[in-house]
Amino acid sequence: MFNSRIYSIVRKEFVQLFRDPRTLALAVVIPIVQLFLLGYAATSDVRNVSLAVWDQSKTTESRQLLDAFQASSYFRINYFVNSSDEYQALIESGDARVALVIPPDYAQRLFDGNAKVLLILDGSDASIGGTALST
Repeated sequence: MFNSRIYSIVRKEFVQLFRDPRTLALAVVIPIVQLFLLGYAATSDVRNVSLAVWDQSKTTESRQLLDAFQASSYFRINYFVNSSDEYQALIESGDARVALVIPPDYAQRLFDGNAKVLLILDGSDASIGGTALST
């Protein structure tokens, strides 16, 4: 009995919908337009993330790493710092979203095949953090 009532209401609504061409157009066209508009407006691309760099190595190899970061459209190196306090203050103030710390022995570890850098993220925006970690 309950299903027959729902079926009757659905059938009545479809009859009403197809009876008026303007209503049918609105019911079909508006969702399609919204789909296209939101598809272009809602993007998760993150570009030009402000980056603070503490380059303790200051070698050709660390310069090449920084050039690779700069060449990507994801990061923009805005700050060169000389201590952890400096990059922490930049991240806490929101001036930098990511900090890159290159250790003093980066070049030697790179030649040994086990180079590591430290990437500190501002966790207040998950999409920026995900982009920084994936690049």
